[in-house]
Amino acid sequence: MTLELGGAGGGFAGWSLEGGGAGDVDGLATGWAAAERAETEGAPHPNGARSIDHVVLSTGSLARTTGALEAAGAEVRRVAERGGRRQAFLWLGDVICEVVEAPAPGAPARFWGLTVVVADLDTAVAAAPAAFGPAREAVQPGRRIAPARREAGLGVALALITPHRRTGFEPGSD
Repeated sequence: MTLELGGAGGGFAGWSLEGGGAGDVDGLATGWAAAERAETEGAPHPNGARSIDHVVLSTGSLARTTGALEAAGAEVRRVAERGGRRQAFLWLGDVICEVVEAPAPGAPARFWGLTVVVADLDTAVAAAPAAFGPAREAVQPGRRIAPARREAGLGVALALITPHRRTGFEPGSD
């Protein structure tokens, strides 16, 4: 998956997914890349960012958006309810797509947030203490997460997270 930043308000302008799809996915600006893509490794980021952990979508219809993602080749791996909101989790290659049902029924799907894996969470947070809240336990067992503060003025909700631990919710696992 590739994300294009720089959309309205500094958020996502769109994404590119691998596979043979065509057109947008539930109204989300979507480009399509060949399924076999060469892996490239760029220079390390100063904050230790290694990869995208997950992209969060907000939608007024969980069924509509997950249906569109399934039609594009993704598989719903889990549906949960947290804080009165339903969420679905899908794999898009090696990135988790979290779809959260918004309280506004029928609202269009939109890109909402991004969580990035960092090599050393404490060091990354210490490098920008005004931008991130303190690290805390993540929902996934054995992981820690630090969300960006609203005052940081980012155009998209952002969080930093520790690397995956094998829990059975990895690409290709049942």
